[in-house]
Amino acid sequence: MGPISGRSSVEGHVYADEHHSIAISGNMILTYSKTAPTPRYMAAWDQAIAGLATRHPGAIWVVTIIDGSTPPPDEASRKAIRQALAKHQKQIAALAYVIEGRGFASAAIRSVLSLLSLAARYPFPQKVFATAKDAAAWLSSCNGFDSSGSSPLGVLERMRGEVALRAAG
Repeated sequence: MGPISGRSSVEGHVYADEHHSIAISGNMILTYSKTAPTPRYMAAWDQAIAGLATRHPGAIWVVTIIDGSTPPPDEASRKAIRQALAKHQKQIAALAYVIEGRGFASAAIRSVLSLLSLAARYPFPQKVFATAKDAAAWLSSCNGFDSSGSSPLGVLERMRGEVALRAAG
């Protein structure tokens, strides 16, 4: 698995494995994860955002959707995430995390991620949401958001389908 070939049904889909998916829509990078990030996934994310930054300097919108049943990442994964965000912080215009799921566990993860995001002090706005719909609404209210690409919500729904198909196959 790995980089997506021309067979993907998602326009701008650049990577998928059985637990992760990365797509590009306009100047936005959209990711969906059912497990903690792997080194291979983080390398693909880094490559995708670097390519996007070349095409859209200074204005990249990041949406990361995490399945609510996903355990928190280990220390090595957290370090890789911090390093990747720090590396591209000048190109990122805003970052929306979506932790899907209902109940205490998902709410607790959203709370912890909100606190960690505040402590990180990145130079771009970031916010944690329970739904992709809420994240899309927030992004569209951000200054400079470009909605000329595909609907972020539509792309995310197709990405979920791709990950589900890979996990089942």
